[in-house]
Amino acid sequence: MAAGNPVQRLQEEAICSICLEYFREPVTLDCGHNFCLACVTQCWEASDKSTSCPECREIIQQKNFRKNKQLANIAELSQKLSLQVAQESGKAERLCEKHQEPLKLFCEEDQTSTCLVCHVSRAHRDHRLVPVEEAVQEYKEKIETQLVILRKERLKLQKFIVKKENVHQKYLNHVQAKRQKITNEFKELHQFLEEQEQILLALVREVEEEIVKEQKDFVTRLLEEIAGLSELISKIEEKCQQPASEFLQDIRDTLSRYENVKFQKAEFFSTDLQKKIHNFAETYKTLEDTTMKFKDHLLEEMGKNRVDVILDPATAHSNLNLSEDQRSVEYKQAEQTQPDNPERFSSALCVLGSEGFLAGKHYWEVEVGNREGWTIGTARTSVKRKGWFCLKPEEGVWALRQQYNLLQALTSPRVLLTLTKRPTKIRVYLDYGRGQVSFYDADNGTPIFTFNDSFNEKIFPFFSLWSPGTYIKLYP
Repeated sequence: MAAGNPVQRLQEEAICSICLEYFREPVTLDCGHNFCLACVTQCWEASDKSTSCPECREIIQQKNFRKNKQLANIAELSQKLSLQVAQESGKAERLCEKHQEPLKLFCEEDQTSTCLVCHVSRAHRDHRLVPVEEAVQEYKEKIETQLVILRKERLKLQKFIVKKENVHQKYLNHVQAKRQKITNEFKELHQFLEEQEQILLALVREVEEEIVKEQKDFVTRLLEEIAGLSELISKIEEKCQQPASEFLQDIRDTLSRYENVKFQKAEFFSTDLQKKIHNFAETYKTLEDTTMKFKDHLLEEMGKNRVDVILDPATAHSNLNLSEDQRSVEYKQAEQTQPDNPERFSSALCVLGSEGFLAGKHYWEVEVGNREGWTIGTARTSVKRKGWFCLKPEEGVWALRQQYNLLQALTSPRVLLTLTKRPTKIRVYLDYGRGQVSFYDADNGTPIFTFNDSFNEKIFPFFSLWSPGTYIKLYP
């Protein structure tokens, strides 16, 4: 022991043999052995026999002991020295917080690292402790087993991601190819229609020119015939004014000559022109029927995105009266008593559809008739419910308004829409992904207006009415 590490030797001398920790309030018995005051007192209290030294078993009379201040100082200095030596050694090993000793052992029961002092303490006396290196190796092997499983799972997920990305890319390429194909097909269709339009317009011009020419020829011919008849009438009238002897002279030949005058049959159009007009009418009828069938088929395909809109009574302003089936709404001057729930419009005369959309393509049709004082379109979830606000995209509303015989798109600024025919039924088409809200005349498919924006929250069907007697109806 003399050849041992002096610091280690000093640490051993500063440790109580009972608690195996640095002395706390050390006392010296008559036999010369040192213990913590609390440790020796506890030993004596637990013993029913006469008091003796816990180490040499010498009987101690009247529990005599004296405090050893020097040993207390040595224990304190030893503890600090142990910490200082560990810090100056530059080693990264951790120290026991309690004993400031290197953590050389690992307690499997408590799953904590301990020092050599802790090993013989009461807290770990019956526990299985192994060297830290062995514990590290054992748990590394267990962790490595788990790592193998985790790596396999990670690889599996990585492969799944690659596979999923390939599938997504495949579908994306397919959709993009379809989009290009649709663009090309419509381009070809536009070109074909433009060519056919020019052919038909040329036919129209040809028929128009022939009608005008034949009209001029017809009028000229009739005017010439009228002039000839006028001359003949004048001669006959002059004949009638002659004296009897002169009048009767060659009267039979004269009468025969007048009776044999041939009149041209007046025809409005020549047979050839009538045939051309008939052929043109047949061509136009074919064009009209084909166009109608094409529109009907296209609208039928679009009908797959049709939704059945039901109005949400919880959002309706108190001046708006909903039907029992919640598919029509009418403005009433008399307010209804309604709960002031957060969803309800308190000032703006509005109501929303009960279902909103976060993706996809959807459309619904609204009958507006020839009535005034309405707004229809879409609105986002966060549209203002309490107080007045401006109906425009910046406020979360994309809509059309009919007022004072004017149809407007509620953009900023508003756009006045000029249509050849006022729509009585409007189709609202929402393409969430492209950020578009489009409006069509539902009767003939004529485009009215399209909003282009971007959406990041749920979009609802939107309606507003403010003229007495005005109502709108939704088609299921």
